[in-house]
Amino acid sequence: MKIIKQRERKTKVRYYLSFEWSDTPGCGFNFDCDKKGNVLTTSANNENYQKCISGEYDVINEGIQKSEWSYTEPAIGRCSCGEEVVLDSFTNTCDECERDYNSQGNLLAPRECWGEEQGNIGRNVISKINEGRMCHMKKLTLSYMKNILPKEEIPFSIDMWYNRPERAWVIQIKDEDNCQIGDSVYVGTKPEALNQVKRWKEEYGIPLIRT
Repeated sequence: MKIIKQRERKTKVRYYLSFEWSDTPGCGFNFDCDKKGNVLTTSANNENYQKCISGEYDVINEGIQKSEWSYTEPAIGRCSCGEEVVLDSFTNTCDECERDYNSQGNLLAPRECWGEEQGNIGRNVISKINEGRMCHMKKLTLSYMKNILPKEEIPFSIDMWYNRPERAWVIQIKDEDNCQIGDSVYVGTKPEALNQVKRWKEEYGIPLIRT
């Protein structure tokens, strides 16, 4: 495989003016602006924004808020058959010829050869799950990831926090340097967030949870 686009770390920043209802803390309105507080045209023309600044709404101006997050754009490789493959998972399959590659673009052995002796997660591991030996599975999963993935793609911790402007709970997987891996999950309630944390913790064997 030839890598035609390298993996790249991206950081996004959003600025917005925040207004909260006087009698309902945590609820209100957000309007996109620049870092100096100049409201963007689409927000300035918003009816709710006009009512916030005119005093028609009983709201408190919380001022300029900043939201910042990082993520990794996966590499893209060209398969031997000519098809482009996005390398965003532990195993990435070409839609055209069904060759399998790891996240670095290395060709994997045919799936019928997968097994514990190759360091891949295959039939031998699945049989151990059926025998109830999940602990061994988690150790093997982490070992597998450390062998084939760069440091910035190895799950190290899970962050769970409440985003007041979005009025949602946010759950993220982080690497050892506290940078986000993959997409955030947004849910409406704390029990839903705790269930997502539990699923990720069991799936990846991540011991560290930050809240």
